Amino acid sequence: MSTLTYDISIKSGATLNVYGTLEVFDLEFSNGSIIYTDESSTIIVHGDLTNKNNSDDVVLNGDVTITGEFYNGNGGIITGSGSITAGTFTGGGTTFGTIPNSSIPDDSIASEDPLPIELIYFSAELNNNKTVNIKWTTAVEINNSFFTIEKTRDGKTYEAVGVVPGSSNSNYVINYSLTDENPYFGISYYRLKQTDIDGRFSLSSIVVIRNNQQSTAQFNLYPNPTLVGQSSYVDIQGLESEKEVLVVVLNIMGQELYSKVIFTNTNGAAVEAIDPYNQLSCGTYIIIGTSDDRVYKKKLIIK
Repeated sequence: MSTLTYDISIKSGATLNVYGTLEVFDLEFSNGSIIYTDESSTIIVHGDLTNKNNSDDVVLNGDVTITGEFYNGNGGIITGSGSITAGTFTGGGTTFGTIPNSSIPDDSIASEDPLPIELIYFSAELNNNKTVNIKWTTAVEINNSFFTIEKTRDGKTYEAVGVVPGSSNSNYVINYSLTDENPYFGISYYRLKQTDIDGRFSLSSIVVIRNNQQSTAQFNLYPNPTLVGQSSYVDIQGLESEKEVLVVVLNIMGQELYSKVIFTNTNGAAVEAIDPYNQLSCGTYIIIGTSDDRVYKKKLIIK
């Protein structure tokens, strides 16, 4: 089960058990709170995770990904068999045996079983809103078979960008690179997956990319204005083939009157009736189309 919510604060004496996927913007564990996550669980924090001072009953057996800061206060103790990936690590608490938390490098991963490679850095950089250049450097590799660059929009479902062979065993600096020729629009996350010769794998920290390229898609209504009882259509052009688009009809008060998910054809186009049952009366309506992180908005007038 996946849950998406806003800020969560677990107060003293309260219990949080996670067995599926918890997606949240900011997360806070107060002193005296009891936290347990299962081995199959995943926590995605689109902001900061704070484990307050003297919070010592936190057991993380699953994976935790934090886009911002992970603060583990003095006296804070985190145990378990999971991993924590964060943009920055601060505080003097204990995280999987690491003391203090601030000794963990930024943009790193903390776990009981560290990466079987010594990763000097991992970076992703947007190039003219067209491609993403990904680079990483290792100092040591042990039984390393290959690297996979993965990306995601939501922190849950990852897509492989490409695979680069590893160097098996090495104890010298090696530079690697890969280019994503088709980056996502909007905010996306990249990570490095390292796979051993025996098939075991480990994951790096994530890197955030913000791609604000202009869309070439067209979102139009016709006829507009239209008459009561007369069909009006939304005409979409220029998207990817078989792309999902959510079309929503709102009145001027912002109330949703109708919504439907449509899919573009192999040419990236779609035509759909806005009011298929001719139930809209005279007035002004807002028609919104959403696909990935793009939002298209048009005003429809019915006379």
